[in-house]
Amino acid sequence: MDWVSYLLSGLGLALLYRLVAANLRGIRANNKKMPHDRGQGRDFTTSQSLHSHDGSTGLAFDRHRKKLRLLYSLGGSPVARTLDYHDLLACEIREDGRTVAKSERAAKIRNPSLGRMPASSGDSPAPSQDDRIGQLELKLILNDPARAQHRVVLLDHPTRRGGPTHRQADADIQHWYRLMKVLIHQADSTETPEPGLRPLTDSGEAV
Repeated sequence: MDWVSYLLSGLGLALLYRLVAANLRGIRANNKKMPHDRGQGRDFTTSQSLHSHDGSTGLAFDRHRKKLRLLYSLGGSPVARTLDYHDLLACEIREDGRTVAKSERAAKIRNPSLGRMPASSGDSPAPSQDDRIGQLELKLILNDPARAQHRVVLLDHPTRRGGPTHRQADADIQHWYRLMKVLIHQADSTETPEPGLRPLTDSGEAV
């Protein structure tokens, strides 16, 4: 190999190094902007958490305090907003923009700044029978003027329905939907938080 080949080889390695370094810098920068859950705290301890497919939003649950933590970004900075479970008004599973499952509060607790929530018929359309699904998300309706809705998108690209990727996302979203449904029903049973309420297991059942 002559000196020209050595030179070209050296330039190629240098270019590869610069590309890898730039990619790592980009990953670090994105991670700083992503919402995150610090997990442990004086007022909140994460029992379980859910994150969107790209890490842009998330949701955490403290089963002992029955609190929710909304994870998202605002102005490029991560936000972790904590709410009591009584502030959860409704929860939906949405497929490709269609609501396929919904649970909502029966008690008429509404924040005036949110306006009236549309009444639910109690029926949800059947899931699509298409072979592929493009988007799967968990949507929360909240009694919080600063964050009236919170979405966690688990799938956001065409995926084979029933395939491994869809099955995992569907299992995660069904678990969280059941958990939110339990919280909604328990909130309906009392208008104000009570310190003696029984804690929930990670599966969403009272213990």
